Amino acid sequence: MDSILITGAASGIGLATARRFHTNGWRVGLLDVNEGALQAVHAELGERCWYQRLDVTDMSQCEAAVAAFAESAGGRLDVLFNSAGVLRMGHFEDLSAEQHRFTLDVNVAGTLQMCLAALPYLKQS
Repeated sequence: MDSILITGAASGIGLATARRFHTNGWRVGLLDVNEGALQAVHAELGERCWYQRLDVTDMSQCEAAVAAFAESAGGRLDVLFNSAGVLRMGHFEDLSAEQHRFTLDVNVAGTLQMCLAALPYLKQS
């Protein structure tokens, strides 16, 4: 069975992607920082669905989540869909350096870390 692992899977584009792939018979892995919302999506999708809370800014969490999903999918990871992201609204100068850093950490570093964590499994599959 084909498998996809999705970050930001509890809402927006990530959730829509999870629903689409699940409807098409794929095993779907849901990752998001919002555990309550993840549980609701998991309850909605049911079988062929796996979930785990994940903070994409933490490389060790990324590696552990990818490994756990791949193990649950019989060692397979066919697709990684990076959808985790944050948006801070306002004028550039009105946002603190910490807010800019957080955006980069989630949107850029989080994507990079997930790609690095998933690459060995993607190559194997």
